[in-house]
Amino acid sequence: APKVLAFILVYATWGTLTMGAGFGARIADATNQQVSQEADLRTRLVRVSENAESVAFFKGGGAEWLRFREAFEDVQTTAWRLVKINTGAATFTRSYGMGTYAVVPLMVGTRYLKGELEFGAISQITMAFGAVFGALSLLMAKVSQIAGFLVSVKRLQQL
Repeated sequence: APKVLAFILVYATWGTLTMGAGFGARIADATNQQVSQEADLRTRLVRVSENAESVAFFKGGGAEWLRFREAFEDVQTTAWRLVKINTGAATFTRSYGMGTYAVVPLMVGTRYLKGELEFGAISQITMAFGAVFGALSLLMAKVSQIAGFLVSVKRLQQL
């Protein structure tokens, strides 16, 4: 059991660090970009609304429409990028979590084959491993939310 516990700690720590390094910064960057682009789009809309008479008088509707479309397409592109990154992060998290069901039997399987463990002990160890792993990998599962929080803090600091 001490070897299994040590392995759980290493497994959860490695997964959390990999998740943070592989997806955390990308999620934070994309979220920051999305928030900035959405603010820019709102600013453009307000500017056009406030200057509607001038835009109409100088027949600038077409130019304003093109600027709006470009800004909206930027927001849309970034949103899709964020969806892809979050999908990759969720896939990694789920796959890594499912790996616990394969890792434990591989670790204790030889002891079962030697007759040192009963078959039921493997499923008990697997469930215990999953519970401890779930608790230890909380940060890994919340990387998107942590990144969003960090973006909010960064934007508040800029004010």
